Amino acid sequence: MPGLAPRKLDAVRLLARGLNNAEIAATQYVTRAHVGNALDKLGARDRTQAVVRAYDLGIVVAGESAQPWGS
Repeated sequence: MPGLAPRKLDAVRLLARGLNNAEIAATQYVTRAHVGNALDKLGARDRTQAVVRAYDLGIVVAGESAQPWGS
């Protein structure tokens, strides 16, 4: 992964599952700042590009658990 810390990876996984920033921020694991930082680390200009990069990099795999922490 392109230097993404665990919480930033979680942010990308939640983003890829379709959660908006408020829903992501409502988790006890990820803040809104993690979303923006993750986009920067992925070199993505927007949420859509970040999701595409997440699939390309294997951060998100179709059919995996919707919760990034594996519960």
